[in-house]
Amino acid sequence: MDKGADFAEVRLIECHFWAWSEVDATGLAVALVLRGFHILVQRSAASLGDPALWNVEAGIEQSIDLTLSRDFTDELVRVAASHSGQYDGWGTTV
Repeated sequence: MDKGADFAEVRLIECHFWAWSEVDATGLAVALVLRGFHILVQRSAASLGDPALWNVEAGIEQSIDLTLSRDFTDELVRVAASHSGQYDGWGTTV
């Protein structure tokens, strides 16, 4: 708001997710595509502390207003959870 961004303007919104297996990451990615997202990243994020971790990043063209809605967030949390994953938030350029 401080930068004068128009929250109603449609822009690329990038949403970030974690999954704990390749199968779950793939299932999550498919579920997101069916909801209108395109997959930006789907890769292993394994580390010594979490060798099964996967990163999924998905983009969608929509407004910040819609992205800030409770319904949008609730849907992404449910979709991630249905694939043993976690929704980790979103970002965009302003």
